[in-house]
Parts: sequence; C-alpha cells; structure tokens
Amino acid sequence: MRRSLSILVFVTAALTPWGSGMQAHKPITSPFTFYEDVLPITRAKCGQCHAPEGIAPMSLLTHESAVPWGESLKLELVAGHMPPWGSLVPADRFAATPRLTARELNVLLTWAAGGTPSGDPAKGGDDSPTPARWPMGSPDAVLPLAETSLPPDTPATSRELVLPLAYDGRRLAAVDLLPGTASIVRSARVSLRRSTPEGAGDERLLALWVPGDAPVRLPAGSGWTIAPGSELRLRITYRKRWDREREPAIDRSQVGLYFAAAASAPEAGAVVLRASRVAAEASTSADRRASALFVAAEPARAIAIWPEPALAGAAVRVETVAGDGTRVLVAAFSARAGWERRYWFAEPLELAPGNRLQVTATWPGSTAPPVDGTPLLGVDMLARNR
Repeated sequence: MRRSLSILVFVTAALTPWGSGMQAHKPITSPFTFYEDVLPITRAKCGQCHAPEGIAPMSLLTHESAVPWGESLKLELVAGHMPPWGSLVPADRFAATPRLTARELNVLLTWAAGGTPSGDPAKGGDDSPTPARWPMGSPDAVLPLAETSLPPDTPATSRELVLPLAYDGRRLAAVDLLPGTASIVRSARVSLRRSTPEGAGDERLLALWVPGDAPVRLPAGSGWTIAPGSELRLRITYRKRWDREREPAIDRSQVGLYFAAAASAPEAGAVVLRASRVAAEASTSADRRASALFVAAEPARAIAIWPEPALAGAAVRVETVAGDGTRVLVAAFSARAGWERRYWFAEPLELAPGNRLQVTATWPGSTAPPVDGTPLLGVDMLARNR
C-alpha cells in the first residue's frame, strides 16, 4: 500500500506544471528577471505561438502564466525541441532563421533554473496580445477561405481547398496565410497549379506556412507567373490545443497575395530531389539512408530549399559537388514532422553547369525510410544569365 501511494504521488507531481506550490520554497539565484530580461525574448521569439490565443497551450507573455512552465521550458530548450526549427548549419548561410542566440538561451535557462523571479512589471511594457496582422504589410489581394468547423469530437483534421486565380499574367512575389482562429491553424501548404495548352499542368510550391515563421518575398522583380486558368491549392492542417480538445472551433482564414512590381528578373522555378538510393547504413544495420541528386544543366541560382514531409525524423545533409569532386556543405539539419519550412539563402547559391546538388538523409532504425522516387527536398531556382 505504501509503495502504491508513493508511485501515485510521483506520477501526480510529474503531471503537474512546475508552479506555485513549489515555487515559494525555491531560492532565487537568477540575476535575470522576467519583465526586464525574459519577456523581450519570449515576445520576439515565442509570442506568436505562446500567447493567450496562440496554438501553444501556455502563454509566455506574462510572469503569472510563464512560471508554472519554468521547468518544462528548461527541459524543452536543453533537449532542442524549442524553438521547433531545430539547428541549421551553417547558420550564416541562411536568412530569416528564427533561432535563439547563445545569450538568449542563457537568459531563459538561467531564469527557469534560478527561481523564475518576476522583476518590475512596469518595465515589461504592454503585455496585451498582439493583434493578428500581415507581417509583410497589407497584401495586394486578399482571398477569404471557406469556413472550417471542428466539432467537439474532432481534435484535428486537414482540409484541401482550391481557389481560381483571376490575375492572368501577374507575377506572385509571395503568399501568406492569416489564420482566423490562431489556436487551431497548425500548418498550411500553398501551391500554384498552372495549366498548359495540352491540358496538363505543373504545380509550384508557393508557401509553407507554420506559426511563428516569417514569410519572405522572392528577390526583387522575380516571381511566379499566373497563367490563364491557374488555381491556388491549399492544404491546411487544423489541430486543437489539448486544453480545448472537447470544445467546438471555427476558422475563417485568409490568403494574402503579393505581386512583383515588374518582370525585371527571371521567372522563379523549382526542382524536387527524389530518393534514388535507399539502403541500410554500412556502419550499422539499425540506420537507414536515402539520397537524391540534382545536376545543373545550365547556370542557375538556388535561392531557397525546403524539406518534403518524407524527410521527417531524418538527419539531413545537403552538399554541392563540383566537377573535380570537391564537396561543400550547404546545410545540415534535423527534419521535424509538421514543421516543414523554407530555408532562404542569405546569398544565392551559384550552380555552374555540371555542378551537383546532393541530399543525404539518415533515419534511425525504428523509422522506415521512403521508397525510391519519393520527394525529399525542394530547391527554388532562378535562371542565371550566361
């Protein structure tokens, strides 16, 4: 009986947020306080998800709401689970990467482990929720989406939407999504389906939207041309927060279109690298590896890369290989399911004819790798003048 009671007490403590009952007895050792040091970081780097009506079930914008999660915050940061983008190497090769700096990480960890002191609330500024907005400014066109309802017994769902585009000849420089109910919109994939005179068509990825990720425009003058009969295709994933799973929810999101000012730069294109070799690792039978290869037929500039869903759970390495066999690391990262995003190069990656772009992905043995032909990595390209 005593052992059962001990187990019950342990489990109950493990499921309880690190909070008020224990906080009073925890000594204050942190030189950092919430309102002076922590809030500026959480507001800038975490607030789009960890807000009162955000997709995360806890807010990190007030001391009262953040303190019960201090221990969880520390564990998630140490494990590298948050922020959810994962480490990207080499970081200076990429722009618009929302990661924590070494100093910011030190402040958060020291505060969470050192008693979570409050500081002066007056120094925190306005802690009211930031209203929904378009990060890139008002779009040139806004397309409202049909209402999506999640009944009380539906914690998650995905929806496919197709919208005709009546902007023939215009060039898109960017596409963004503004959630109607931020607490349930988990991710979105937006593509442009373009028809051809033969009746067939191609599909270009325009945006990978996840909460907290800043949208980016294509380089000045370049864009995706909207051909006659083009359609905008969206796949939106909805998921309720665990504290609201049994409540009904309704979303009325909007899509914002940003047009290129002039057609003064090349059309934006893309290639998708598909798995061509799937095999067991030579070093251990527990791991599985897949690789894919793109060979440049003409001069090109790579401006961004994005992981396809099949890469989830893999350690990913992207390299260029010159004609003499010289290899240069382009990117190394861990792909997380549900957090696919574009990685924009700070400067275009120049590819000469014959240069190879290779992606290698390694999964632990418990994860089945994709089959040959599965999309692994997308690369946004601009043609380069000879």
